[in-house]
Amino acid sequence: MVKKLIGTAALLAVFLGIVTAVASPNTLAAFITTGSQLISDGAVLAIDSNSFVLRTSGGDTQAIILTGRTQITGGSLDVGDRVRVIAVRRNSILEASVIRIEENIGGYGVAGSPVLTMRGQVVSRTSDTLTITTAAGSIMFRITATTRFVGSTFTSLDPGDEVSVTGNDTGAAFVANLVIAQ
Repeated sequence: MVKKLIGTAALLAVFLGIVTAVASPNTLAAFITTGSQLISDGAVLAIDSNSFVLRTSGGDTQAIILTGRTQITGGSLDVGDRVRVIAVRRNSILEASVIRIEENIGGYGVAGSPVLTMRGQVVSRTSDTLTITTAAGSIMFRITATTRFVGSTFTSLDPGDEVSVTGNDTGAAFVANLVIAQ
């Protein structure tokens, strides 16, 4: 599996060199990392059965692996699609957790604030964040004074607790509006 991933990354690097020379950037804003998590908007430059290449507005490119756990919403992934990607870095390889295909991606300086609902287990809690893990990977939500809790309080949530979190992508973070303890 690791050899296959390394081989795919090497092929993508060669293809990326060719594509970069002829492709024009047609992308949106951001490239944000939080620990091992990456959130980025951009355009799909190349795709194969288990990976794709993303170009950000700054011209940076990222090879990102697709797995059976990758959730793709908004259609099927094609070259030229504008996407928002949530990926997790595993042993220096970016693995896509969620890919949203959209014409008008909200957040990161772009109009709109898409709603996101995730169900999973609490991984950690700080004074103002809640991180949950789902089948697609982990995601961190910012907790504010307006976040509502049903079936629990923020301070009583512990690692392993099952929750459903609904929030908005503000561009700087995913902000929890509602957390329901299961």
